Amino acid sequence: MNIQVEPSHYYNNYDSKERFCSYWHQIQEIVSLNPTSILEIGIGNGFVSGYLKRCGYNVITLDIDKRLNPDLVGSVLNIPFSDEAFEVVACYELLEHLPYENFKKAIFEIFRVSDSYALLSLPDVNRACRLCIQIPKIGKFESSFHSQG
Repeated sequence: MNIQVEPSHYYNNYDSKERFCSYWHQIQEIVSLNPTSILEIGIGNGFVSGYLKRCGYNVITLDIDKRLNPDLVGSVLNIPFSDEAFEVVACYELLEHLPYENFKKAIFEIFRVSDSYALLSLPDVNRACRLCIQIPKIGKFESSFHSQG
């Protein structure tokens, strides 16, 4: 497995308003499950796992790049844990870096070590907006908008 980016990639103009919104969504997806154990695969700049750890969650991080200081150096293609070892396995913005022929193996490994939930995210270049309005006694109106970004 080849390392895709240098560690400095995560600190040189990497974080934007959109990225912090993404961090918030990632964290909220995990927190909403109130898990007792979390494996984060592909730690990036460590923001998500660092925040969760500071909030008292039991988080183990795994990354192929030891320079990012994960708890354990390893690959999503061969996760060094037993079956169903974690209540939640989070793999955000990582799978797009794999060669297509490795995608199925990575998904299998993620689900193998997950006891309950696997949270996956892939980047999308499209803009998306979802609007939901609920008016008492009238009802709920929802609309989605997607455009090429």
